[in-house]
Amino acid sequence: VVINTEKAREITSKEHEISSNVYIISENGTNLLSTSETGVRGRGNASWDQFPKKPYRIKFDSKQSPLGAPASAKKWTLISNYSDKSLMRNIVAFEVSRIFGLAFTPFCHPVDVVVNGEHRGCYQLCDQAEAAKDRVPAKDGYLIEIDAYAWKATHCFWSWKGTPVTIKHPDEDDITQEQWDF
Repeated sequence: VVINTEKAREITSKEHEISSNVYIISENGTNLLSTSETGVRGRGNASWDQFPKKPYRIKFDSKQSPLGAPASAKKWTLISNYSDKSLMRNIVAFEVSRIFGLAFTPFCHPVDVVVNGEHRGCYQLCDQAEAAKDRVPAKDGYLIEIDAYAWKATHCFWSWKGTPVTIKHPDEDDITQEQWDF
């Protein structure tokens, strides 16, 4: 995955996207997904704030299925796996999830990432966890996340055991009072 940001700007924010060209080279160099006007920004919480190898989110201007992903979507993540020296824990966990037939298992594929000509290392290109077609099946339900950073979110709560939980779907613009009360 090659990312060239506008004016070679460094990716320094989780909130503000930088306009970029993204190239995903696959199949031994015989397949190229080339996009312009793709937004890129940081993502994560501890992984963004504490580790030198930063995770990213890319947002294409139109839906894409990179590397044969089952979902066609605009948003994709590049997980840095900084604290996993094997670079395999997520991949193995996702494969076990697929074997057991869980309702949703994120697509992932190991990739090398180059940003503005600098090799940033081995990452995982993954689904953005969101309620959407071919992603998390939560259209008429909820998508919640156990989240140590829940206190930063608008819609969060703590379980009766004190576990911080963020409501991801319905999103904060669409959740009704009845859904929130439930």
